[in-house]
Amino acid sequence: MKDRVSGFLAVSDERPVGIIMLSESAALFASGTYGIITELYVVPDQRSSGVAMRLIEAAVELGTTKGWGQLEVGAPNQPVWSRNPNSALYLKAGFAEIGPRLKLPLHGLASRRAQACSPGPSRLHSRRRRAAPRRIADSSAARFA
Repeated sequence: MKDRVSGFLAVSDERPVGIIMLSESAALFASGTYGIITELYVVPDQRSSGVAMRLIEAAVELGTTKGWGQLEVGAPNQPVWSRNPNSALYLKAGFAEIGPRLKLPLHGLASRRAQACSPGPSRLHSRRRRAAPRRIADSSAARFA
């Protein structure tokens, strides 16, 4: 995990005032590896002082060094995002909106299934049955290192 998870801690007068955490992932759309900001926090009395922007700049420098194709960050649901002061911060830093993200929570899924009287098919089972089988050609261009 040390090679795929990184973080920077902002300190002022020997006191931690901000943190940014990053995770490395890989995808075809990114033409290889890319970074994801998983957390960015600045203590309330240091907000609007440039700490967050310096943390983002450190993340950009790390991503450039690692050869990431891009850096992504998740955003809250609309319309909360448009009213959130963080939207202006990320847009000012050069991020572009690319659309909503979806999630499938996995925590507790196994325990809920274990509590059921009879084990039923997963939430994905019916979708798998409907999906047409796909063959992916074995090509070195489609593999990740």
